Amino acid sequence: MSTRSLVAVVFLSLATLSPLHAEEGKKQFSEKQLAQQQRMKDCSAEAKEKGLKAEERKAWMKTCLSAGKVDAAPAASEPAKP
Repeated sequence: MSTRSLVAVVFLSLATLSPLHAEEGKKQFSEKQLAQQQRMKDCSAEAKEKGLKAEERKAWMKTCLSAGKVDAAPAASEPAKP
């Protein structure tokens, strides 16, 4: 096998495996990350509906996303009280 053929085979193998590896990475998000991503989409949609721009939008997103953290799991950050 010539060097050119060997290089071509290695290149094609890597090119074929690369998209498969990328798909695996997408599946590794935790449920918490997916919930946060959905919350960001929801907050962004609300800001768009309200017609918020620039600093108003930034402030709205901060408030909206902070509200999502409080509702998500208060027990996780605080110890259980008897």
